[in-house]
Parts: sequence; C-alpha cells; structure tokens
Amino acid sequence: MKKLSLIFFIFLLTFKTYSQKIGETISVINATNKKVLFYNHNLVNVGILNSLKPGDTTIINCLSNFNPKDPFLLFSANHLNNYPFFVRPGNTYEFFTDKEGKLDLRCKNIPKDNDECSFLKKLVINTDYLDEFPFRKHLSKSTSLKERDQYINNLMKERLAFFEKESKKYLFKQDFIETVKLIIKSYAIKDKFVWDEIFFNRTKILAFYKKNSHLILQHFSKSDLLNIYPYRFALSEILKIEPEILNPDNLSIAGLEYVRFLKILDFYSTNNIQTDSSIINININGITNYYLLNYLNNVRNRRQFPNKRMVKDFKGNILSFDSLLLIKNEQIILVDFWASWCLPCIEEIPYIKSLKEEFEKSNIQFLSFSIDADENSWKLKCKELGLTMSSYLILNPEKFEFKNGQKIITIPSFNLFSQNKNLFNLPYPSTGKLNDIITQNLQ
Repeated sequence: MKKLSLIFFIFLLTFKTYSQKIGETISVINATNKKVLFYNHNLVNVGILNSLKPGDTTIINCLSNFNPKDPFLLFSANHLNNYPFFVRPGNTYEFFTDKEGKLDLRCKNIPKDNDECSFLKKLVINTDYLDEFPFRKHLSKSTSLKERDQYINNLMKERLAFFEKESKKYLFKQDFIETVKLIIKSYAIKDKFVWDEIFFNRTKILAFYKKNSHLILQHFSKSDLLNIYPYRFALSEILKIEPEILNPDNLSIAGLEYVRFLKILDFYSTNNIQTDSSIINININGITNYYLLNYLNNVRNRRQFPNKRMVKDFKGNILSFDSLLLIKNEQIILVDFWASWCLPCIEEIPYIKSLKEEFEKSNIQFLSFSIDADENSWKLKCKELGLTMSSYLILNPEKFEFKNGQKIITIPSFNLFSQNKNLFNLPYPSTGKLNDIITQNLQ
C-alpha cells in the first residue's frame, strides 16, 4: 500500500511539473506562404523579435513574463499588418492570411478562443493603430498639448465604446474583458507620452503632464495584470514624471512590486554596484516575484564592469570597445549598433552582408555591437542570422558612449572610424549611399 502511495505521489509530482512546463510556453505556427515577423515584450517592455518561415513552428517561452501562466500579447511585425493578438500560455496558435490578405492569428487547439485572440486586430482596424500614436495623420503642427490630450481622450472613448458594442456579440471570458479595457486605457496613457522633435517635444510633454497629473490619473487602472505590456509601459512612463501617483491607493500589490523593480533597475544603471553587495541586498527587499529577481540578478552581473565601453564576444570573452577599434595601416572600420528585437536592424542585415561581399578585398573591417539586455536573445538571433563572427554584446548599453562623449541615440546606427576622422549616424546600407561613403574613405 505504501509502495502504491509513493508511486501515486511521484505521478502527481511529475504531472504537476509537466503541467507547469506546458503552461509556460505557447506554440506558434506559420500557415501562410510568406515569412512572418512577430514579437512579444520582456519585463522591461523591450520587444523580442521572432521570425517564422512558411510552414515552420516555434515555441515561445513565457518565463519572461511577470506571471508565466497568465495571458499576454503578441504583435505581428509585418509592416502595415502590425496587429496585437491576445494569447494564453499552453495553447497552440497559427498565423494565417484572412480573406482581405491581412495577417491574422487563431487558436488551433481551442477554436472557441479565436474571437478573443483576434479581437484586438478588429479594434485596430475599426479605430486606429494601438502601438503608434496617429498624431502625424490627424493633428497639425499648431495643435496645442491640451488639444492633443483631448484628441487622445476621445480616441480612448471611441475604442471603449466599440469594445462594449462588440462584446455583446461574443461570450468573452471575464479576464479578457478586464484585459481589453486595461489595454485601451493604458494606450491612452502611452499615447500621451509619445513625442516627436518636429511635432511635440518630449521636454514640453513631460512638463505638461507633471503639471496636469490628473489627466493621467483619470485613465489609470489598479490591476494585477502585469503580463500586459501596455499597462507595464504606462507604469514605467508615469514613474518618470510623477512617481507620487504610483502609491498603494492606486496600485495592486503586484503593481507596487513592479514599480519597485523599475526603481531598482534605475538605481543599478546610475550607481557602481560591482563591489557593494550590501547595497544590492538592501535594494531587492520587497521583490518576491521569481522572474523579477532573476532579471535583476542578470542585470547586476552585467554591471560588474564599471568601464562604459566593455563588450563580450560570442565565446564569452570580455573586451574593451576601444581595443577593437585600433586602426592599422590606413584601415577603416564600419561599426553598426543593433538589437535582436529591432525590426529595422534585422532588415538592414542582408544589405550589410552585401557590403561585406562588395568590399571583401578592401582594407575595411565590419564590427557589430548589440545593445540587447538579454544575452541569450542576442546569441540566438546571431546564430539565426549568421552573425557569430565579429559580433559583440555591449555590457552596459545605458552608459555606453564614444570617446567624444556621444551616445547611441537610436538603432540601427552605422558609424565609420579611420585614422583621420570618425563619421557617426551614416545612411542605412539599404539606401545605397553608404557604398559611396566607404569608397571615398578607402581612397
């Protein structure tokens, strides 16, 4: 009897472990006849890009989420077909082409979940894009910030009204209803902080909402849905301008823990923590979520190198950026900065390879530096793209700067170094202009 009980206990333990493992991944299939690009966001709201060839299947690990068993969002990244999709861990999803030729996603193993899976796409088509504020299309340069704020409020109301109307047609689960409302309200906050040097300067926007914080608070939701990227993003943006809003009256326990996590990350990026472990231990008090703690540990390990220009090669060797840029014999070096989650970066890689072939016999070296926060994501993407040679990971990207003090402002970024001069932020290889610049500097 004891033996049977032991066997049964082992079975339950194994089944529980297996169930947890299944619940922490989703399978994604490409049933279209074209390559599909899509991304999900990690804990610090950085998009992790995935690429699927026709007929291929990939497994997405949900361990980069606050709670790997809760629903989250996937975003397609195929140019104009850029839609968010609601997915649940443990399910299998399939990209397909709808009747209008647009990219869509459906739940393959639970068809009744298809309505919630693709609803956000329907919301985008009937209102406006959720992930790119449309002021460039609808607002003029003379629009005031007050008028812009009102436009955002009206767009949010339009989205909520559309959802309320559509939800009467379907038997949506309660957690999905709560999630969509949270997404719409969070995007209203996100939209308020979108800036452009031509239209709406970031400094003016931050000053406006710091003075009028009630305009943010009116959309804010107290929620435990920390897996939802727009909500996490809204929290991080609010923290930058008016941290007092984020208090126990307005945040759930999970929300307070995430805000604490963001504050620790900010502390790590502005302090020398490589030797003072007591500071580290004090700062992680209040963080109990395993995935947040794991992320903090990874960041801490990378901050052990106080030099602003330290990098790691594919074999794990730690090198200085400057040592790689030693110019010899009138050589020139083309340096590009990128990240595994950056779609424009990925699109430039075939053109970089063409440049390498064109100037193969010339006195030029090509070096690639990633600003990825996650080393595994960098390595996987390098292997996928064939970039394991002359490819490096910047260990402290937030503090990285060139000798002249210039920082990496945007990616992709292409820069040329020679004995006589350094050229920064050059045209993308895809424009064809970089070829002429290289030729001129080789002469």
